[in-house]
Amino acid sequence: MAETGTALRAAARLLFARDGYAATSVEAIAAEAGYTKGAFYAHFPAKAAIFLTVLEEGGRERLEPLVAAITAAATRAEVETLLIDWADGCSQAGLWPMTILEYSRTAAREGASVETLQALLVAQWTRLGTVAAPWFGATGAPVTLGALLHEIAYAPATTFVPEPRAGALMRLMLAGLGRG
Repeated sequence: MAETGTALRAAARLLFARDGYAATSVEAIAAEAGYTKGAFYAHFPAKAAIFLTVLEEGGRERLEPLVAAITAAATRAEVETLLIDWADGCSQAGLWPMTILEYSRTAAREGASVETLQALLVAQWTRLGTVAAPWFGATGAPVTLGALLHEIAYAPATTFVPEPRAGALMRLMLAGLGRG
């Protein structure tokens, strides 16, 4: 049972990143994982549920190592390098920025909640903003800094243009942060 859920989540992550939310069906997820639609529904009540699950898992997998590295960093330059490298990695993670927007536009029609997505994003932004703020003298709510860092890292245009890369945008923003 756990193996099936793991395979379904892996298939969903691949398909959502590659094809987007609207183009990914329950049938496609089940087939990619090597299971039936019935197996899918034995684990998830709807496409929205697996989407939110894999989005949260993927965000945690990308964010927690960054948070740990920032927490262990000794200098601002080290933190800047971590954020620049993270941004470059995030920008190459597939269609997630567009997929999130697709989900937010179609969720209500499918009977799904946008509030769950909002809470997930705000939690991630707050987590990153809380650990990054002291390094940049950022005042105000940590969610604001975290949202800015995420928006640069996951900028939709940087997923398909060769230049500028998300890391270059992050470098430019960080150069002025807390220095004026």
